[in-house]
Amino acid sequence: MRIWDAHCHLGVGRYKKQTLSELLERMDRFGVEKSVVVPVEEYIAVDNREGNRLLIDAVEQSRGRLLGFATANPWFGKQAETLLEDALKAGLSGVKFNPAVQGFHLNDPLVEPLIELAEKYGVPVYFHTGTPVSSIPFQLYDLALRYPKVRFIMGHSGYSDFWNDVPFIARHSENIWFDTSLSLSSRTQDILSAVGHDRILFGSDSPHSGLPYELSKVRAVQADEQAMEAMLDGNLRKLLGFS
Repeated sequence: MRIWDAHCHLGVGRYKKQTLSELLERMDRFGVEKSVVVPVEEYIAVDNREGNRLLIDAVEQSRGRLLGFATANPWFGKQAETLLEDALKAGLSGVKFNPAVQGFHLNDPLVEPLIELAEKYGVPVYFHTGTPVSSIPFQLYDLALRYPKVRFIMGHSGYSDFWNDVPFIARHSENIWFDTSLSLSSRTQDILSAVGHDRILFGSDSPHSGLPYELSKVRAVQADEQAMEAMLDGNLRKLLGFS
């Protein structure tokens, strides 16, 4: 089966470190065809332009192996809008926010101009979830209801304290996809039981978590071959506009 990874970190930060060569080597070792990359913490919080440039360069150097999700801290206002639009025009494939790091509540109107840019460019928006009080699943649910045309990814599916909210959200939303990274196999199984396999995305959160470990958790889910193929690569391919 082909594998596309919905969430990896790239760069050298205070807490996470993964270079382009390290990531590509891990992908080769564990059979990952393509990976979505996001910048590490400093680039998420403050140095957005540098982080987006790192991704643009890495995507180009990877010769099609990587897809970049740009970031911008909404506290920067119009500057954030310009940064994000420049990155999307340069070819990045989506947007990543981590409200716990960037200092806002996930559904705060502060972020709306950047969500509207994502809608304008037709790209998905990944939100870190699972960190109270700023990054919880029902905040994303609220935002997704306000922007029904935007495709949102619930990072980590609410791990660890909010997993019990996720099946309800899955059943009552159509524009939220669910990233498996850091979440338990049983939580992925809950989503599968609630709505089927079409909106579940394999993610590793590399290097924060181990790629083989995250793959083993998805493969432990009780699912038929069609569902497993969808979770490991098909859903992400469709979400990003690949045939």
